[in-house]
Amino acid sequence: MTHWISRQYQGDSRVLFIVSPTPVVHLNSFIINQFDIPYMMVTDDMRDNWEHEAHWEERNKLLGTVFQFSQETQRPVIFLSGDVHLGAAFKVSHPDFPAARVFQLTSSPITHATINKFARRILEMLVKERGNLGTLPGNVPYQFQKLYLCRRNNFGIVRVKETDEGELSIKYDLFGATGRGDGTIEKKQIDLNQIP
Repeated sequence: MTHWISRQYQGDSRVLFIVSPTPVVHLNSFIINQFDIPYMMVTDDMRDNWEHEAHWEERNKLLGTVFQFSQETQRPVIFLSGDVHLGAAFKVSHPDFPAARVFQLTSSPITHATINKFARRILEMLVKERGNLGTLPGNVPYQFQKLYLCRRNNFGIVRVKETDEGELSIKYDLFGATGRGDGTIEKKQIDLNQIP
């Protein structure tokens, strides 16, 4: 990964996309690590998250490289992920890299078929509005801000284009079921250029 990002400094792409099977930001580390109980049905799911304490060191190396790249090149970096039964958009930040622009965009066309409306609402509440990513003692944590969350079947489209003024426009369209059961699809557009 480090070698690949190093090569991007010489590239002419104005935005860097990184595909990660599981998102950098999802359920907070307290939940992930509390439910890591041997032989429980969800143990593998919990351990298969960047927020699991076993992955903090590796995740911090990845984020450190990404944030340094974004800070130095003034180019945004966007993680694209899925497979978590939620659609979402987050901004990730760190006080050591104030000019870095790093985002996590998630979409997931499937949701847990067996969980009811109440449980789905609980799942949504476990994704906080803002907070710190889990990290080792003594580290300055990475921070996240939730921009949007869709807890039903959804899919996302990222639209990148150059404006007439030569600026780069990055918009994330997240389409999701309304939950009314009538087949209606709602669209939420997140304009990443408008995120402070």
